Amino acid sequence: DTLHFAAGNTSLESLTDEAVRLGLHFMISLSPDELRAVPAYLKDFASARCDHILRFECGCESIESECCGLMENFRTTVCPASMALVVKDANTFSKLLGDTSRMPARHVSLVSDTWPRPEEVQRIRYIAAQYGQESQQIHVSCPSWFPRSNEQAATLLPRFFQYRAAAASQIGVNAALIADDVAVQETMAYLNGLALFFSGQCYVGSPTGQDGVNSLLFRKGAQWLTVLWSDMKGSTATFAVDGAINLALYDAFGNAMKLDEPGQRGLEVPCGPIPVYLTGTGGALLGRAAVNRLKQQIDFFMAQSDLRENLTPDVIERIQKIGAEPRSDANRLRFLELARTLPWIEEQWHSRGLSRHVAVPAIMLISDILKTMAIIEEDRGELFLEPVSDTLGRTEEFQSLYLTGSAGSAKARERGDWVLGEVRRLVEDAESLEQAGRKIEAAGIAALAEARAQCLKAAARAEVTNESAELVPLPLTPAVETPVPEAETAETGALVPEAPKPDVPAQDKDKDTAKAKDESAPVKEEKAAEEAAPAKKDTPKETRADDTVHVVVSGDNPYAIAKKYGVKLADLLEVNDLTSKSILKINQELIIPKSKSD
Repeated sequence: DTLHFAAGNTSLESLTDEAVRLGLHFMISLSPDELRAVPAYLKDFASARCDHILRFECGCESIESECCGLMENFRTTVCPASMALVVKDANTFSKLLGDTSRMPARHVSLVSDTWPRPEEVQRIRYIAAQYGQESQQIHVSCPSWFPRSNEQAATLLPRFFQYRAAAASQIGVNAALIADDVAVQETMAYLNGLALFFSGQCYVGSPTGQDGVNSLLFRKGAQWLTVLWSDMKGSTATFAVDGAINLALYDAFGNAMKLDEPGQRGLEVPCGPIPVYLTGTGGALLGRAAVNRLKQQIDFFMAQSDLRENLTPDVIERIQKIGAEPRSDANRLRFLELARTLPWIEEQWHSRGLSRHVAVPAIMLISDILKTMAIIEEDRGELFLEPVSDTLGRTEEFQSLYLTGSAGSAKARERGDWVLGEVRRLVEDAESLEQAGRKIEAAGIAALAEARAQCLKAAARAEVTNESAELVPLPLTPAVETPVPEAETAETGALVPEAPKPDVPAQDKDKDTAKAKDESAPVKEEKAAEEAAPAKKDTPKETRADDTVHVVVSGDNPYAIAKKYGVKLADLLEVNDLTSKSILKINQELIIPKSKSD
């Protein structure tokens, strides 16, 4: 529903007239010369069509040092539509940012004569964070691509899903692939099939690690879509879909296919070079895909030496343990402690304890890890102590404090306003998940929203500084490994070995800086002895005949239980040997303490 035109196209006005008539939006690409000296016809055109222009895409070759100023001037004097920076790869993007002190645009268009690797999208996202931009929108296009003699139009689909899995926002192709002067092309039929199933889903992970079979799982709420394809015809993918409902299988055109009942080995799905779509609701497949994704996220995090060397050892150790034991009962505490590091990192950045190219990527990657962990926590089935409403209530208080206390120029509020927008997005996600019945994941996302809201305090006090242009270390992408199916680990009971701890060199800082860092460092984990201690039994240690016993059900929390029976929360926790960090389990029995009147 979006078209792309070059500003120098001689038929620009007539083509865009037709696009406006059809209700379409479009993008306009500008050359460096057109950006530096805007032609008169382009000013008139942009002013008349500004409401329909989604963004301008600008190349900055040969004008790197002045590109940012030229973009701002164009938006001020010609059209305020968004601007996108056009690059051919991540290295070009990094070099361009090294020549300027500010991020020129919130959008990046990765344009190449051949399809770039999906890892390039991931690297650009990380590089943007190194320069302080956590919300970079990345678009991928290959205008010269056409299916060759040995290539089918359907090969566009795997690329689309791989780029979406790497966090690309849009994928662009030559319009002639969809329709020409003669007829609608085959690609259009595949895009129609895609539109039937894919709309706003977010990537979860790969649910299987079978050799020769590719699988990517996306979801919206509890409903999920798994895309399957293989290099060879006649392949079969096997899934453990226990707990899932509404299972259905479709071909790439959107036609329903026969789906056999799950057997002893699981659900077997035939696949080949043309993708097929397996859909369903809920079940364990979401958790298995998230476990595989979590390993990839932590591998990427640990591959960045800047993060390992500048964050505190307890943060690094906690992340390593999460990766080594993705389903451990101890991960609930690690989740909460890791969330608490976010406002600390934000504070360290603005107080000059951490540099921008360390702090912002760390916040971004840790947030990604926490979102994936929330999916796994839902699959494990252990309730959070506090209800979602209480957590979101505190989050709202942090937002109100920021809004009533923020002042200064728009530039001074830029970081804080973006964090505020991210908090609101997380709050919406938590509320949607709760409505979809995923209460545990909703509580996890609410906890992340609260942690990001606490970042507003530091962001509001941030000083406006012009950080000098610099070349920062390029992100390293770890070697791609075939993910081990989580189901196999569960069946064999094998333990995943803990990743080796990196050597964190001592920091050459003066005593005052070291002391300040120690005082503001996040709270460390509970003692190792407490972590290693066996979990308490789900039933009270002593139950008398006249005791009132409450059996925990989905959605319960200590506060609600205490309120239901009219007793104090502290008494309820004490009589059941619980603490504020204890986790309730479904079917767990709790003794209700007797009130004073009894």
